[in-house]
Amino acid sequence: MSKPRKDEPLKTPLYKGGMAALKKFITENLVYPQEALNASIEGDVEVAYDVDGLGRIKNVRILSGLG
Repeated sequence: MSKPRKDEPLKTPLYKGGMAALKKFITENLVYPQEALNASIEGDVEVAYDVDGLGRIKNVRILSGLG
């Protein structure tokens, strides 16, 4: 992927293979912390991140977590 030119609008990044492939990747790579399993902790964690012009993930941050 090449760097976008400054005079071209940015394109919305898409996961290769689409949303189904992204969900599959997350399901196969999600690691649940053993401490959370032992304490029966569960819930949603909201994460935000930026994607640069080359498709790399940058500036990952937890918006809401479980503790």
